[in-house]
Amino acid sequence: MVSGKDLAIKSEIERILRSEAVGLNLQSYFDALPEAKIRRALTVLSAVYPDKTAIPNDEFEFVAQMLSNEKYMEQKNFSGFISSINSVDFTEDQKGILADAVTRSIEALSRQCTFELDSFMTKIFKPRALLQYMESLIDTGGAVVLEHFSDILRHEDFSGDGVSDEALAAIRRKIDQKLRHD
Repeated sequence: MVSGKDLAIKSEIERILRSEAVGLNLQSYFDALPEAKIRRALTVLSAVYPDKTAIPNDEFEFVAQMLSNEKYMEQKNFSGFISSINSVDFTEDQKGILADAVTRSIEALSRQCTFELDSFMTKIFKPRALLQYMESLIDTGGAVVLEHFSDILRHEDFSGDGVSDEALAAIRRKIDQKLRHD
């Protein structure tokens, strides 16, 4: 059963999604929300957005903003938003911008997301770049970040990406050792 508050939020978000400047209007809507309503709005947004597999630049700017703003990423249900945007076929340029946003916010994202973040990272990073990023954080990344990296290495298949089994095994070992010592 959906509450009246959720219906009002859903109605407003659906109205925005039918508007001309979806990204700008979503940014304005979320920026104007009081802290206490962000969690609800994220839940509703994640259920209805996106409704397409490619998004125009103004909507992309909204997605990038969400991944760059801690007040959204700190929400316990931010993983729902990450899961919802996993259905988007981002352009190579968009993937690069998102990869930068993720690297700047990896700790916050890792605290709120589980497998959704792992899947998102494998979608926006090129395999070699992802492995290099993992390796760069082995000594400085927190345990929650390294746990994500370990899960990615355990569940994703890098065999068709020209990454040697030895390189993968070396990174796995380093991550495992760091996790055992922390």
